[in-house]
Amino acid sequence: MLHHTGDPRQLLQEAARVAAVVILIEDVYTSRFGRLSTLLADSVANLSFRRHPHQNRTTAGWLAMAAGLGLAAVCQQERPFLLVFRQLLLVFARSAA
Repeated sequence: MLHHTGDPRQLLQEAARVAAVVILIEDVYTSRFGRLSTLLADSVANLSFRRHPHQNRTTAGWLAMAAGLGLAAVCQQERPFLLVFRQLLLVFARSAA
């Protein structure tokens, strides 16, 4: 879960450097209410209210970050979870140069 890291871009970049395929599973949101619900639920579930980086993004945000690192999504699935949350599965491969 990259949203728990201080610099998810750096971690994704390193994963892409050492692996041919990168699998990303993240909690995403499509509205302001969804974002706030996701951040609150994540803080409560992890008992982390002070130093949690909350690097959550939208689906478009994760795709843009990956594209900037030369990764192409070869699989994308998004599904609802517990009525107000959304989970995203992305499988990335290096883009053809």
